[in-house]
Amino acid sequence: MTIQKTNLKFSGTLSPIKKVTKIVVHHPAHPTWDIHEVHNYHKAKGWSGIGYNYFITKGGVQQEGRGKYIGAHCVGKNSYTLGVSFQGDFDKQELGDMQLKAGANLIAKLLREYGLQINDVVRHKDLAATDCPGKNFRFDDLKTAILHELNPNTIKHDVPKQQVENVQPKQEDLPKVTSLGDKYSFQVKAMQDTPVYEYANLSNRKKTLREGTVFSVYGYTYASWAVGGGGFVMMKHVDPVPVTLTTGGLNKGMEEEFRAFLKKEGIAAELNLNKTGNPSASITVQGLDLVKVRQFLDQKGWYYK
Repeated sequence: MTIQKTNLKFSGTLSPIKKVTKIVVHHPAHPTWDIHEVHNYHKAKGWSGIGYNYFITKGGVQQEGRGKYIGAHCVGKNSYTLGVSFQGDFDKQELGDMQLKAGANLIAKLLREYGLQINDVVRHKDLAATDCPGKNFRFDDLKTAILHELNPNTIKHDVPKQQVENVQPKQEDLPKVTSLGDKYSFQVKAMQDTPVYEYANLSNRKKTLREGTVFSVYGYTYASWAVGGGGFVMMKHVDPVPVTLTTGGLNKGMEEEFRAFLKKEGIAAELNLNKTGNPSASITVQGLDLVKVRQFLDQKGWYYK
């Protein structure tokens, strides 16, 4: 198959990609957009143009996006990865055989060109907090088809399931996890059936928690919560559970200091004062705001429950 030149016009000057260590599979999450519509959409976002290096149409045409220039498809990893996007929305649609075969053919060519292996082919969601390329994307079938392109004598049962599904990331590729420990852990509620992933980059699904499950988190990255028993969930899949804290006696100076802290940290929760008997205050907060308030009260040595 030949990669079709699309002659897209980019804003500014693109930089050649010097080293490639991963091929990242995407979808634009739109059922019909072609490469030109994606290009225009990405331009409207303020980018130079389409962020993907290559694009596979539903009809099985291989098209050049940014080609061998640094893309804009996976934050923090664009300088050493190539993004291959498959036309469609695979949360709602199915990946057809013709499109799958064309994608496998292209990716096999890229693997040969850059001296990469089958486990260097990953999904966008293996590297970032996203569902891309969609729940219906036939990733196992794609990797099998790539292996067949690399070696036509390869048949499906030659591909161990472990090899296809469990891509172990390098430690330096994982996002930093900030630990809360037991003292500042808090509870969240699953707003949908929520996957639990083995790694902090939300790769290698371990299990799924049912919608409505309430569980504790013990740390966080920029987009995920670290859960008990080892594992990570997407922040967007859960809601922190509100907690009401009640302090011991607060004098006027302590009250003013507490309010100044809330304003400085941008915590919108209302501090409710009980002025009868022993003056005290209550505040309802959740998530990381709850952690900040607890830490503040602990640092001050003020009693709360």
